Amino acid sequence: MSRVLWSILSIAAIALTGCGSGPKLHPLSGKVLFNDAPVAPKDGEIAFVEFTADKGAGNTSAHLPRGTIGPDGTYTVSTNNQPGIEAGAWTVRVVYNKPDEAGLKKSAYAPPLSLIAAKYSDFGASGFKVTAGPDAPKAPDFKVSSK
Repeated sequence: MSRVLWSILSIAAIALTGCGSGPKLHPLSGKVLFNDAPVAPKDGEIAFVEFTADKGAGNTSAHLPRGTIGPDGTYTVSTNNQPGIEAGAWTVRVVYNKPDEAGLKKSAYAPPLSLIAAKYSDFGASGFKVTAGPDAPKAPDFKVSSK
């Protein structure tokens, strides 16, 4: 009986190894403006902000937090489906696309058509940065345009 019990306990210990609550997350929300008006995605349009760690500023996170842009232009960031973002410096990109119509034509592939200039969808070119954490300032509005 004791061998069975030890086997069960060993398997349970191995199965639970690596489980944890994850990094501490901090709330972060803001607004995206298109030509100085809130981005207002319509039916089927894809609009979100995505964050990648700013390695040059010392952030080593491997997570890609993101937030869906709502009809009023606001977003709230989540990481792995949990509200919030890890403390640190982040580079940001904004994606705002028309719906993918390639599914209607089974033999064709059409890349999504961006409603904003391509630079805003590129972490390296967007110019958007934010610092998150308990004492960090509120996220700035991200202003995008079609040019």
